[in-house]
Amino acid sequence: MSKVEINPADFENLIECRQASKEAGEAYRKAVEALSRSGESSRAAWVEECKRAFAIKQAALAEEREQFHRIFDELPQGLPKE
Repeated sequence: MSKVEINPADFENLIECRQASKEAGEAYRKAVEALSRSGESSRAAWVEECKRAFAIKQAALAEEREQFHRIFDELPQGLPKE
């Protein structure tokens, strides 16, 4: 069976990306909760905060997806032929 070499730094980076996307998702959830509790006077500000938090969340998820595919798409597919 052939050994596949994976750079540990790649996994550390992927874990950091995953953590960032989780934190961004949590910030978005909190902004949505605050929006649901807000009065009319602060509603527009919370809508903007939700949009900003959602954009950050989407960017973090995209970075996580990109790092995941960068690592795993390079691995050989299927079982070894040995």
